Amino acid sequence: MEFENYDIIQLHHLLDKYVYSQVNYENELNRKTIKTNISWKEILPFLHCPSLIEAKKQMREAFYCYAQTFVTIYTENDFFSSYPLVVDVDATDFGIMIEHNTIALKHYLKHFDKKVEIWNRFIENLLTLHLKSPGRVIYSYLCRGYENTISMEILKKDLGSTLSNPQFLYRIIRPIEAEILSLYNKRLIPFYVKVETQKSASGSGGRLLGVTFNFIDEVSLIRQTKLLPEYLEYLEEQLLCIYPMEYPFLMEQIKEMPTAIIEKLHNTIKYIGADPVAYELPIARVVKTKLEEDFNIKFS
Repeated sequence: MEFENYDIIQLHHLLDKYVYSQVNYENELNRKTIKTNISWKEILPFLHCPSLIEAKKQMREAFYCYAQTFVTIYTENDFFSSYPLVVDVDATDFGIMIEHNTIALKHYLKHFDKKVEIWNRFIENLLTLHLKSPGRVIYSYLCRGYENTISMEILKKDLGSTLSNPQFLYRIIRPIEAEILSLYNKRLIPFYVKVETQKSASGSGGRLLGVTFNFIDEVSLIRQTKLLPEYLEYLEEQLLCIYPMEYPFLMEQIKEMPTAIIEKLHNTIKYIGADPVAYELPIARVVKTKLEEDFNIKFS
């Protein structure tokens, strides 16, 4: 069966409005599943189709993809628990009922922990179709966390390549990065990837040691866009308190950053108390070190 008419991006925006943004985990975690009913009247504004018949087809194909998502949580000694993200989908004359597994949904919306694997069988097969044999290997790197650094030796071994490191990067990895972005732009997958190179400090230009796959998913983009004003307000309040003379110059630099980096900075400052060093040194010194070393923010 071929699927070419679905829009997985719009499905995520629809679910964000009626599911993701409505979940309160403090109240929901005692329930195994979360059921949501969405009427066709609520669904249609998210779709670009002329009829209800076409809308049903788009939803059927999009949910076929989405419902093949599984969340696996690994513990010590490689023990694990696995959950389907979607327990049930039921389309009726009224609309669509979707039932999510509560634990799986919690981890799907916050894909931070590398001990959690988020894997979609349909997307894995789609990447294999478009990227051939490298697709399955590359997807395995993207299933855990937002950043995954792999050495060139392991990459080439996993992909069966004997090319030199620079050739491998530009003939294999960069085309894979471009093809994944193309599939995202066609709205067939809910993520894209940015590849950063890791080089040694010595030698002319540095020797290529590995690459970091930065995973950017639609759930994160939706969250970051909605919360950006809140992130900036929080950072401004904190920096004004810690550096009353410096904060306008610091905020100018922060506002020029990508939203994902601002979110990361926000979380760093908000949870800095979790760092044991924060209790041993003046907070202004700890924050200054984080800003300069981790985010390349300059002080005047």
